[in-house]
Amino acid sequence: MDATILAALQQLSAIGKQPTVALLKSKVGRGFPLPVLIDAIKQYKTNPDAITVTTTQAANHDVSLADLQRQMKQMQQQIDQLTATVAKLTQSQ
Repeated sequence: MDATILAALQQLSAIGKQPTVALLKSKVGRGFPLPVLIDAIKQYKTNPDAITVTTTQAANHDVSLADLQRQMKQMQQQIDQLTATVAKLTQSQ
């Protein structure tokens, strides 16, 4: 289940509202097809306590993703520097 959907379900649960397709769609916007939202609500109704645990795990995943993106940007900069160095060395020969 997507982290955005999990967060929306948790918000609805925190304010004491029973999640419905309409409420969930208003929280997450148009980026998700109805079958995905319906499945998320079914999962919530089956085990509402799992939403809190999974949302925490999703937040940790987002932090890891940010770290990976930062590392990837640094590596791309290194690649660009090395490419420029190789180009200079090739031209001087």
